[in-house]
Amino acid sequence: MSVMSRFQNLTLLGPNPSERHTLASVPPREGTAGPQHALDLTGYRKVRSVGQGSFGVAVLYERQSDGQQVVMKQIALGNLAKPEREMAMNEVEVFSKLHHPNIIAYLGSSVRGDVLLIEMEYADGGTLAQMLAERSQSEPLPERFVLNIFEQLASALSYMHSQNILHRDLKTANVFLHGKGTVKVGDFGISKIMNSNVHAQTVLGTPYYFSPEMCEGKEYDEKSDVWALGCIIGEMCCLKKAFTASNLSELVGKIMTAEYVPLPACYSDSLRHVLGLMFQIDPIARPSASELLQYWIPLIYKNLGSAEAWGEGDKGQLGHDALETWHHIPMRIDAIRSRRIVSAAVGDGFSIFRTASGLLLACGDNSNGCLGQGNRASLLVPKQIAKLEHIPIVQVSSGTTHVLALTEGGIVYSWGCSDDGALALGKRIHVALEPERVILPQLVQNVREVYAGPDCTILITTQGDCYCCGSNAGNRLGMGRKVASTATLRMVHLDAAKRPKIVAVSVADTHAAFLIEGGFLVMLGDNSGGQRGAGHKFELAQPSIVRQLQSRYVVVSEGREYWENRD
Repeated sequence: MSVMSRFQNLTLLGPNPSERHTLASVPPREGTAGPQHALDLTGYRKVRSVGQGSFGVAVLYERQSDGQQVVMKQIALGNLAKPEREMAMNEVEVFSKLHHPNIIAYLGSSVRGDVLLIEMEYADGGTLAQMLAERSQSEPLPERFVLNIFEQLASALSYMHSQNILHRDLKTANVFLHGKGTVKVGDFGISKIMNSNVHAQTVLGTPYYFSPEMCEGKEYDEKSDVWALGCIIGEMCCLKKAFTASNLSELVGKIMTAEYVPLPACYSDSLRHVLGLMFQIDPIARPSASELLQYWIPLIYKNLGSAEAWGEGDKGQLGHDALETWHHIPMRIDAIRSRRIVSAAVGDGFSIFRTASGLLLACGDNSNGCLGQGNRASLLVPKQIAKLEHIPIVQVSSGTTHVLALTEGGIVYSWGCSDDGALALGKRIHVALEPERVILPQLVQNVREVYAGPDCTILITTQGDCYCCGSNAGNRLGMGRKVASTATLRMVHLDAAKRPKIVAVSVADTHAAFLIEGGFLVMLGDNSGGQRGAGHKFELAQPSIVRQLQSRYVVVSEGREYWENRD
């Protein structure tokens, strides 16, 4: 079979077609049903239609029991031929297996008469395709905004592939914008549960996002989804399709030779390099979604250096010299554009930035002294913390209302406020308006990392020992339920007999997770909501290993946690 003969049912709408949300990307067969009328469903109030395709309609409803808005995909099975019915039922099978924050949530399905109903989460921000179409004549998107979406999509793909599921129709029209900067992958109509490689003699999906192996009719696997993800990233950067052509034959030729639109000059060499890897003609040479997530995306972030901020800014914490209720797209912080920012820490209404040379700058709310300026005056733009000007800092960490800083020599500084002793400055000191050196106990030597949790402080030494102070809410620090807090650094005992080395820690309001040597995750604290991953909600007096992850090896990369199979 020739390459072009495989595309006989597909056409191009033009080099940059206006995409809309459709229920399936496969062209309708002759005699199949057109758009259906939305059903009146008991317990639901119909709001409006949000999409339609050759197999049915997608309708927004309000669930009367709780007022939540949901989308109901309605597919008339009686009007479909056997292949289309199988495709519809395949979507239910695939959809029901996926549970991830960057994938549209499956809420249930049922059949009423000959109509299949698939209830799903509603993403209120439209699609990525719609957003890009609105910006087609605008300035390029900021790189950090692109990376934010890149990371979320890579996370969703990595999860899907770990569940042996291919999407097979990943495109900007199937990426939904939801909430404050979250994106979610949807439309699993032609997805495939992989038991082996898929031998594709039938073209499925959207031509602009096809991989070379799909064009040739070869076996393809999850690396075709990675190619499609590359097409999305290229489209976001260029505000047009990554592969442009005036006809289908030209498009296929460009895909087969990886002749994609080069990125504008404003994007980093690191992003260009990674996109080039994703567009390798040989699928084996492309990185996996997991590799993108764990290594390549963090590397791009690391090489950027400059600082951009977005999100809530009503206290000046974004550093944009203004009070902003919410800033949706990353914007460069002009006040520090000449400095190479390598890390940042954020607390309740304030931000701390660390430069490559070890200087700290702060902005935002200073009512608790967290800006370290020796006063309580808030700042709309980052200002250097003068007391640490000649003390290079290698790590900074923020709790809700206090900050920790670590020098290369293992000296710890703290400032801000805490009524529970999180400053580690003694029982009588609850407020420090500028950095104060923490006097470490004799046993606490060679501090490697500092963690400022919600009203608590944790230090990890090079030997893998862990010391803490502050609030012991829920017994999250393992001091015993009778100990509410302490201003004195105490060792965390996870296993008195073996004394495992602690690699990393994450602390929430009433529980904490400790990653120990060997890749095991140990939990402390409250379990009333099942926070400790024990499979129940009963109280646990002793540290517990998350047994569901014992077969996985948990690792930390660039501040993010991942896991992989031990075998």
